[in-house]
Amino acid sequence: MTIEPMPELRVDASYRNTNNWNDVKDVFNRFFRFADGKGINNTSGFRPKSRAGGPTNIEECAFCVLVTTWGETEWPDTVDRENGQLTYFGDNRTAGKRLYDTTVGGNRLLERVYTLLHTGHRDSIPPFLAFEKYKDETGTQMRFLGLACPGGQGISTLEDLVAVWRIAGAHRFQNYRALFTILKEE
Repeated sequence: MTIEPMPELRVDASYRNTNNWNDVKDVFNRFFRFADGKGINNTSGFRPKSRAGGPTNIEECAFCVLVTTWGETEWPDTVDRENGQLTYFGDNRTAGKRLYDTTVGGNRLLERVYTLLHTGHRDSIPPFLAFEKYKDETGTQMRFLGLACPGGQGISTLEDLVAVWRIAGAHRFQNYRALFTILKEE
């Protein structure tokens, strides 16, 4: 079977995700397969790509794909399409765990990125590509929401990254709520 040329990444376009970059139908994962033979993980909401030859810790990633299903009732990611504001919750969703005690380390990345933003080092912030994951009659699809930048115009540094408390059973725990701006560019 011949592999078709890659389409361009377009805002609001959907791309098939079969969880196998070798599958010619899997356009999403082929977008994120690189010359170093590595790609991004195909699980979780935070999917970082390490820099070629660089460290693999999430805080030093070259870029990060953010994925939402809009289906977490306790941590409701939302997007305001008219104003371009994305509210995205971190990856600590387990009662009894500390804010940064997550497998992928998404909350550590959020802390680092918003610290860079607040200290005037915007040029050191990795790009974030936001996607919505959903299913249709052909399988899993990934809709590109756009390039997401931490913070936004008119958003206070007291509001753009907030540790939110939840209670599950007898355990209190925190997760981050992060505000991003979806750029109007493709």
